[in-house]
Amino acid sequence: PMLTASSRASPRALALVGGVLPSVHARLLTLLASVPADEAFPDYAQLAFLARNHDHQQQQENLSSHALLTAEMAMAIHANETTARVKRTHREHYERRARDLRRFIEDGVSLRELSREHNVPPCVLARLLLEAIGLRKDDVKAVLRDVCTELPRRAAQLPHAPHPEALERLALDIQGAVDHGGHGSPGADVARRAVGLAHEALLYERLRMLGVAFETEDDLRLREEEKTPDAKLATPLLLRWRDSRGRTVERFVHWVDSKASFCDHDSFQSACITQFDTYARRFGPGLAVHWFGYVSGVVEHHAAAGEHDTRRAASSVLVSDDFP
Repeated sequence: PMLTASSRASPRALALVGGVLPSVHARLLTLLASVPADEAFPDYAQLAFLARNHDHQQQQENLSSHALLTAEMAMAIHANETTARVKRTHREHYERRARDLRRFIEDGVSLRELSREHNVPPCVLARLLLEAIGLRKDDVKAVLRDVCTELPRRAAQLPHAPHPEALERLALDIQGAVDHGGHGSPGADVARRAVGLAHEALLYERLRMLGVAFETEDDLRLREEEKTPDAKLATPLLLRWRDSRGRTVERFVHWVDSKASFCDHDSFQSACITQFDTYARRFGPGLAVHWFGYVSGVVEHHAAAGEHDTRRAASSVLVSDDFP
């Protein structure tokens, strides 16, 4: 479908295809489930190819109306799934951390072996082991930033630190996990923030190109607004597009939020509850730009079948993977 954004400047048009087919998304999730937790950078191009070509006939029928799953989308989907899995199983791993530490010290089980056994990213497990020896969360963050210097220094202040040989082996394993990267590593956290800021800047550039006056998130916070979208439009923007039935639909949006992520059902429901519902009640309907794609039908599904707050928010927000 075509999305047209009209403002005081000349209208801009953007050819937007629908989101990723749910069947393709589901196939990718199945493929990702077999990726070991300690593999930071699987072949996302190959995974995307396998996911989108598992049903060639269906793909040909939907090729013109749905987004092509890319390696970048697959990476973003993997990040969503890993984050969800870590949150879902955190209590289980937290309660087992002392036992895992004993196995590491007494049985010689490596951090990587524990990571694969529990299906937990190495840096996430490293944080739990560091807490198990008695370090506070701030100490853990400092250790992950500089393992060789900070771990011996901070462990020396503990009343029951592991013996030097075990501590040295722990330092080597954690340094390897940090160097390898992946979910929970300092490098991944820095990269995620940088990508988010870069896409916010891209959104602001696109708005300026359209000649749309807007306030940034920082501007709104100066006015002591508590929950703020990335851009609050001074004048509503008219979006025009064709829906899945070929009908022309129009809606004014009052705000735009930049998301350097993929929008699946779980992330959309979470954003509706924590962000979009507040934005919509405070400012009116808006647009969420998920630069790394979205599952086709995600908004319609939650507008029709979600919880009350989710339905209300979903009826007031559009999701796109680009901005004109």
